[in-house]
Amino acid sequence: MTKKKMDSGQTYTCLICFRTRKDNGEWCLYCGAPHEFESEQHKQQWEVEHEIEIYPDSVIICSNCGKRAFLEGKGLCRLCYGKKHSRAYCRKYPDKRRNSVLKHEYGITKKQYDFMLASQGNSCAICGKTPKENGRGLAVDHDHETRAIRGLLCTNCNLGLGSFYDNPKVLLNAIAYLAKAKE
Repeated sequence: MTKKKMDSGQTYTCLICFRTRKDNGEWCLYCGAPHEFESEQHKQQWEVEHEIEIYPDSVIICSNCGKRAFLEGKGLCRLCYGKKHSRAYCRKYPDKRRNSVLKHEYGITKKQYDFMLASQGNSCAICGKTPKENGRGLAVDHDHETRAIRGLLCTNCNLGLGSFYDNPKVLLNAIAYLAKAKE
């Protein structure tokens, strides 16, 4: 005897466990509840027999991830709502977002960042690349021990310093190595 594969391509949200699964035509593939109950009393009796938790009306199915969640804005769970709202906010107010990141990470404002950029000649403090040449804004270089800001660097210079552990001796060894190789 061969098993019949039933795939109608449609999905079904279970009335008991609230999970959305492919419809097999008769019962939920997760909890085994029938798709249709004869009456509300039959549904309650099934829940009691199978020790199913009764969820309040504020429980919804997230329209994005399909998980059971308490009611949030626009039919999304808290996690999906936060992700969607955060992305939309960042696109709508990029300067506010940048300012809050600078304030949180380095304790400076966007105005202070712009002043530092202007005082460096609108370029990287090491190689002189502008933000346009770099393809993105300049990174705030800081001492990881004291958290003191040293200047603004392009991505390559900032990563380079990090790769040498911000250690001048290691950088001098690298310079000597390059000079020796050129001879």
